[in-house]
Amino acid sequence: MVLTAVAAKGASKASTIKLITLAVGPPAPIAKLNLSTTAPVIPIGGSTTLTATLVDGTGAALPGVTVSLDKKVTLGTIGPSSAGSDVTNAAGKATFTYTAPSTAGAFANQHFADLVKAYVNVSGKVAADTQYASMLIFVSNSNTPDWRIVTVQGTPDLNLNTSMATQDTTTITVKVTDFAGTGLANKDVDPVLSTQDAWNVSVVAAGAGSNRTDATGIATFTVGTTASARTGQNATTVAVRFKVRNDASQVNDQVGILLYSSTSSGQYSAKLAISTRAMPALNPATNATNAANVTIQVTDKLGLPAAGVPVIFQINYGPLGLPAEFPWSYDYGTDYGTPRYLGGGLDLNSFGIGSIGGNFTSNPGQAFSSMAWGVENFVEDYEAVGDFPLIDACDATGNATIQNGVLEAFGALPLSPWPAGFKQPWLDYTKVGGTYILNVTSTTNLLGQMTVPLTALPHRMDNSLQIRAYVGQKPGTTFNVTVDDCNFVAKINNNAFAIDTGMVISRSPVFALGSAWFSQPAFNSKGEVATVHARFYTKDGPLADPEVFLVRGAGSAARNVGALSTLSRQSAATFGTISAAKYPAQYANNVLSWDVRDQFYRYRVFDHSTWPWTFHDVFNVPLGASQTVYLAFVPADMRFAYGGRDQMFAGSLGDYWIAPTFATLIAKIPFEFRIGYYFVPGGIYASAAVDKTLVPEQGTATATVTVTDQSGSPLANATIFSGPFQNVTNALGQASFTFSASSGAVENLVVVSAPSGEIARAWYGIMASPPVLSYATPTVTANAAGTASTISVVVTNQVPVAGTTTVLLTVGGTVVAAKTISIGASASQTVAFDYVFTTAGSYQVGFGNQVVTATIPAPPPTPVDALVTYGLPIGLLVAGLVVGLAVGVVLRRRRKGPPGMEAEKGTKSTEEELGSEDL
Repeated sequence: MVLTAVAAKGASKASTIKLITLAVGPPAPIAKLNLSTTAPVIPIGGSTTLTATLVDGTGAALPGVTVSLDKKVTLGTIGPSSAGSDVTNAAGKATFTYTAPSTAGAFANQHFADLVKAYVNVSGKVAADTQYASMLIFVSNSNTPDWRIVTVQGTPDLNLNTSMATQDTTTITVKVTDFAGTGLANKDVDPVLSTQDAWNVSVVAAGAGSNRTDATGIATFTVGTTASARTGQNATTVAVRFKVRNDASQVNDQVGILLYSSTSSGQYSAKLAISTRAMPALNPATNATNAANVTIQVTDKLGLPAAGVPVIFQINYGPLGLPAEFPWSYDYGTDYGTPRYLGGGLDLNSFGIGSIGGNFTSNPGQAFSSMAWGVENFVEDYEAVGDFPLIDACDATGNATIQNGVLEAFGALPLSPWPAGFKQPWLDYTKVGGTYILNVTSTTNLLGQMTVPLTALPHRMDNSLQIRAYVGQKPGTTFNVTVDDCNFVAKINNNAFAIDTGMVISRSPVFALGSAWFSQPAFNSKGEVATVHARFYTKDGPLADPEVFLVRGAGSAARNVGALSTLSRQSAATFGTISAAKYPAQYANNVLSWDVRDQFYRYRVFDHSTWPWTFHDVFNVPLGASQTVYLAFVPADMRFAYGGRDQMFAGSLGDYWIAPTFATLIAKIPFEFRIGYYFVPGGIYASAAVDKTLVPEQGTATATVTVTDQSGSPLANATIFSGPFQNVTNALGQASFTFSASSGAVENLVVVSAPSGEIARAWYGIMASPPVLSYATPTVTANAAGTASTISVVVTNQVPVAGTTTVLLTVGGTVVAAKTISIGASASQTVAFDYVFTTAGSYQVGFGNQVVTATIPAPPPTPVDALVTYGLPIGLLVAGLVVGLAVGVVLRRRRKGPPGMEAEKGTKSTEEELGSEDL
């Protein structure tokens, strides 16, 4: 419940709100809807019955309620099993029939996952999301995989001489087959090459219509040098692909054709081969994952095997993630503290370029002098696996980050600053992150070949994968892979050319959740643990021993629930999966049972007051409000789709689930279900008081919680929880803790747990405020326009809290100046501003709601400069007068008047030598 308080004074209004929680005692006003079926995996066109069960907070049936379906998200058809069966009966049950699509046209080459969503509308209930339920129905597609597979046949000559006067040609034969390997007739095959490569070679049908496959699936082509290639005697490797025209369901081959001249060297042709072009991900007899070998053949311009040529392979992502992976061979050193790359592959699934086959530079011992190189340094970076971190790719300074404190708290070494040359912003200059350089060390053998095995990963759909080979090294460069551990991106650099080859890995069987139910109808603050039971099914019936993750939380908040004891920390990410091999006692009669809590039991808090930092566990208080708790089983069984794991992180962490976006599974699908939670008031009472209600911003106060029983007697040894604070009441039933408030009104919850298990709650609040100023009438010392006038005001702090605040000067209602002041609690002081008005006039100046008129006079007149005022001719005249006056002064000093005056007394010479004293 939200209460709003409004305060008014004159025309001014202010309001505040307070959230009030109401505790609801048993029976809980909850309506919980659940969906179940005994056949969640059905064939194409098949049907299954879904049962919707609606109960209240005690588990009693709720009859007469209509169950509605959201059909917008369902591809199949669904409706009541019979007239009126969508209304719950006396047992609280309603039934529906789901029918799968009659053909796989909308989901060729895959099993289809259809979503059924149901809901009810029962008023007056809490934890409203428990009135919704959903279920995944898998439609098992048993049709034969429908694919076209294009393969270059044999070992064609892939070298063309551009030094010949006439066109040099070679013939390439391709075969188009289906998934079973049967040749397909009448398929148009097209060569595909880039515009640049088409400048060097032409690819045409070897004969009339030979680009269309014959009865055995064969098509033939002639590849020849172009006139432009012969004129320039070009030397390069051209990639030519052969593909079926206008067919989305295909894989194909791309070969590297070498154009060479009589003087060229160091360039190669190449072709890829796979031990099988089509296979299921899982062996149907053993349920083991299938494997295949990828081989590249590299030749020089003489057609001889080219040894020592650097090569790596890449498997990129399919629609549901990696369809297969190359071996990853790495010793994590957990037994003896020295990790070592064993020269096998590179798992970059989390770094954007998939799985890499081949070998790379090793840096055993993580030599700091070459920290920017080597697989060990990349893997052990703090941002990656980080079992033995030396540096942090997100922190160039090393010991300045919070992570180092965590490392030291766990007894690890502090991190070091980046070594010289480590920062390589090769991918995105707007980002900062350290980049590791992994030089390619895998090369072709004496036969010009390199072979790497791959292992399929089980998915619910067929995967068409093009395995890419990066071959050779550009002159003057180093063939490498660069990996940014900070931004989790990687890039392949400096290879001479690349080709690829295709294969199909067909879909794996699926299983699904048929039903999930709990040992109690809802969680509550006195019963935070319940047992969840679940039944799973394949298309053939019940599955007795599925391996799954069990996660709690909706969407991106989903986290592994952790141990069966339900005492896990929030860091239960590496707890792993639930399987019959590890927990056989939890599987019986085709039912998996597991104890779950409404939330994590505890979480880790670091103490930053000491160095190295230490940590301790804080136990979660019961949830304070009625709500819905979301859970989901996530399939993680390697015998079925969705069982594939990543390699690099799983090798260290095991079956981890850090977040849905960072979990060991390559592909994920949740089987979601829900349960309600409500708070139960107990027979104890709690109150909370603070030693002060007003503090400065970032100030502290002490809260004291008092706990009593129903008779009002103090209750000792009760545990109080409030955020990160935890304490135990003394003999007076009291416990205290100091907390801080940043700014504004702060209201916190205290939850009290008595030794008897009873629960009580209380709230405490505080206001963190800066000084609040009132303003006297401003005083203006007005000076002429163009010079500074002084505007001052006496401010008074209206609250008994010292601190800093800002005084704003307004002119004409616009803020023109600001000044930050420090003022004591309930103190007054004068604040003055010097402000220059540019023109004379009257101005409204003020602070807050105090405004006065400032009358600014015009500046005094400026004396006239005659030279400027009258111009040059008059200026010369004035100058002449001044000179004449000076001469008159001199003459008077010699007791003579000016020449004009002497003329009046008689004629006399006007020329007379001046003495030195007159000069």
